[in-house]
Order: sequence, then structure tokens, then C-alpha cells
Amino acid sequence: EHLLLATMYGPKKMIEAVRVSPDGRLAASADAEGEIWIWDLAEHKAISVLRPHRTLFNLKFSEDGKSLFSSSENHMVQEWNVDFETNPFERARDFKLE
Repeated sequence: EHLLLATMYGPKKMIEAVRVSPDGRLAASADAEGEIWIWDLAEHKAISVLRPHRTLFNLKFSEDGKSLFSSSENHMVQEWNVDFETNPFERARDFKLE
């Protein structure tokens, strides 16, 4: 059985992936055009839009919830800082998967 956390209204694009942070405060959704929307689940609104890749494959929050990882079709992985206590929504680093 699944629990509906919230209904969010944003872009009318096909969503490729949705992930919820370990603490349940944030959700991240990736659309077909390569944008990542960061959602505040308590406020039910988008708080940031990241534009990392042309085509996104997947999203994953770190276990501590301070980073979000995005992967793309060109084998690139980007780490994003989503920790409100530091500088949120900045790209921390890129990785190339062989």
C-alpha cells in the first residue's frame, strides 16, 4: 500500500524519476528535458529548478539527505548540494562513469 504525500503542480513535461529525501522534507523530480525540480513537501511547492543534463536517467539522495545525485545518458553523474544549512542547490562535483 502506498501513501500519497502531496500533489504538486509544476511543468507539464513527462517525468522520468521522482525521489524523496531520507528525512521526507524534499522531493526531487526529473523531467524528460533534463530539468530537476526540488520540492518542499511541507509547503507543497517547488523551491528550485536545476538544469544539469540533456537527458536524465536517474536521481538518488545520499543517505544523510545532504546531496542529490543525477545521472545522464552520457554516463555523467553530478552531485548537488541540497543541504539548507550550507549553500543549497549548488553543483558539488561531476563524475564520469566508464
